[in-house]
Amino acid sequence: MAGFATTDLRAGGVVPHVPAGVRPQPVLRTWTGDVRSFGWFSHPNLGHMRQVWVYLPPSYATSARRFPVVYFQDGQNVFDAHTAFAGVEWRADETLEELAAIGTEAIAVAIANTPDRIDEYSPVTNSRHAGGRASAYLEFLVEELKPRIDAALRTQPDRDHTAIVGSSLGGLLALYAGVAAAARFGRVGALSPALDWGAYDIGYRYGASQQLPSRIWIDMGTAEAHTTSAAAQAVADLHRFAGVLRERGFTDDDSLHCEEVDGARHDEAAWAARLPRVLAFLLR
Repeated sequence: MAGFATTDLRAGGVVPHVPAGVRPQPVLRTWTGDVRSFGWFSHPNLGHMRQVWVYLPPSYATSARRFPVVYFQDGQNVFDAHTAFAGVEWRADETLEELAAIGTEAIAVAIANTPDRIDEYSPVTNSRHAGGRASAYLEFLVEELKPRIDAALRTQPDRDHTAIVGSSLGGLLALYAGVAAAARFGRVGALSPALDWGAYDIGYRYGASQQLPSRIWIDMGTAEAHTTSAAAQAVADLHRFAGVLRERGFTDDDSLHCEEVDGARHDEAAWAARLPRVLAFLLR
């Protein structure tokens, strides 16, 4: 059962229910625009509660419009430097405010990770027998969180107005959602996805799945790994996966954007730098 916010988001400030034994977070100081806590959530098949935040676009309070929604993984890194890994946030709120200024508005939902991140973001186990519980996490998104978001906020709930975004293993999870829950998530942003996880399992899924998302952004930096050979392999995996997508009918700069980012590392700063282009592509 979710620890749901005690005040309707449409009415103003939210006072989230904090579960027993969880220390309330300090006031976040780098939010831009209308960012609010949506509460703490659990699921019967997941072992930890997780906090969820939402960003509401500038015209949300002054219009009756419905808006597309972007679901972000590793949510503590998305809006605020004080909760972000190594103090570096994705600046999703700033990016969405900038997009709103030129006419593209969306709601954003940021879901914090937990100590079970590796298990929850990976569809299968790897060679060390880690991971493999992404189906349970996706069940939480589809059956618990998304219905509550759609009920509480003026969303456009159909798949072509619902995007899912993540980086690294979060990017792998976003790609997995694109085939395992294609009826819910029609647009996928996978930054530096762990394509090699489970012996390239995700590539085979996309090659065989009857259901596919409508638009995909995938990218990889050329300095993602500690060795030159590993970095080159990550880029090769990117182009291999893009080839699978093209074989399935995706077309470049329409339904597919595949980008090799020169000199980019595997970190929050690199993903933040790419995010404006990612969201512009997914939301256009």
